[in-house]
Amino acid sequence: MINRRGRRARVASPPRSPDQMTTSKRLLVVSLGAAVAFATIVSALWFLSADEDNRRADLVEIGVETFRLSPSVHVDGEVAYAESPPVGGNHSAMWLNCGYYSNPVVDEMAVHSLEHGAAWITYRPGLSARELSELKELAREEYTLVSPYDGLDSAIVVATWGKQLQVDFADDPALRQFLDLERQGPDTPEPGAPCTNGVGRP
Repeated sequence: MINRRGRRARVASPPRSPDQMTTSKRLLVVSLGAAVAFATIVSALWFLSADEDNRRADLVEIGVETFRLSPSVHVDGEVAYAESPPVGGNHSAMWLNCGYYSNPVVDEMAVHSLEHGAAWITYRPGLSARELSELKELAREEYTLVSPYDGLDSAIVVATWGKQLQVDFADDPALRQFLDLERQGPDTPEPGAPCTNGVGRP
């Protein structure tokens, strides 16, 4: 359109409809929401990674030994474990009920309990009454199995799936730290699976 002065007149854009404005706002909100969600996920993953690094550093500091395990299956009969006491691997189809045992237990059943997230505390036969009393108290905690074991390198050895710690006394702070970090820990193959309604009367 040409106005009286010979100049092209500006044609006003038609006003945007309410539907168009609503759609634009929705797109903006969705975009902002996606950006916030992405930032949150990245931050969470970073913190989880940092927490895992700190956890592993803490385990190394207290003397925990970590073992690489092959995928495990249920088997019948005995298993020749590389570690003593074992820390994982092939095992019985039945798990051992958690608690305190005054006699040795079946390795293959105890390993199944480890698969469920239990901590297995073994001790040398002949341990003092005071030490045994403390271990019995620990056995009252969930996902904790305690039993005697012949041929240990230290007075007490505690294992979870793929990890082992040796201590000389039941009140060693490293034992408590290990239990807090590793029972139902991140390396547990079947976290939350039962440690009751299995085999054994603790």
